[in-house]
Amino acid sequence: MRKLIIFDMDGLMFDTESVAARAYMEVGSAKGLPVSMDKYRRVIGLDAKAIWARYREDFGDAVDPQALYREVGARIGEITMTEGLPVKKGLFELMEAVEALGIPKIVASGSNLPVVRSNLEKAGILDRFSMIISSDAFEKGKPSPDIFLASCQRMEVEPEQALVLEDAPSGIQAALAAGIPVVAVPDILEIPPDLADQCLAVVADLTEVIPCL
Repeated sequence: MRKLIIFDMDGLMFDTESVAARAYMEVGSAKGLPVSMDKYRRVIGLDAKAIWARYREDFGDAVDPQALYREVGARIGEITMTEGLPVKKGLFELMEAVEALGIPKIVASGSNLPVVRSNLEKAGILDRFSMIISSDAFEKGKPSPDIFLASCQRMEVEPEQALVLEDAPSGIQAALAAGIPVVAVPDILEIPPDLADQCLAVVADLTEVIPCL
């Protein structure tokens, strides 16, 4: 049995990617930037610094990447405040199964800590996690393994005894680099076959993670 379950957040627990894509398109279009879904897909699963770098590549001097990041984040907040934050299918069932087995669970997310805490609180599950770790505490975000290695170290669990749940290729790469088994639950991005072959399983929704515990 696993000794630790590590949850990603965006696209895994919540349907944040569709909300973020909408916010990105709305804010970028209002600024006259050449935004597109193809460009948005390039930032899925990345931390803030990596997203800033993508914005520089995509828009050059036409935009302050950090300011754009903040504006997109603010628009995401507006949307979720007025329309709610969609929870992914099977989240509550999976959490109950993990808790029934007595396995500790934490969140390791590329989003900044206040956003993670806010989303978990809105869903009423903040106090059900032993720890929250954000990649803004690390120099390198996913696909670097740092956040997952730190997760295991802080929970005093060997990597091979843990299980990572991820939706995006960058997170899967990070888990594999950390030597942690990973179950992929794809969201917007498809999982490349070479990565899928290295996963413990690739499943359609969170209810299908339960047999992997």
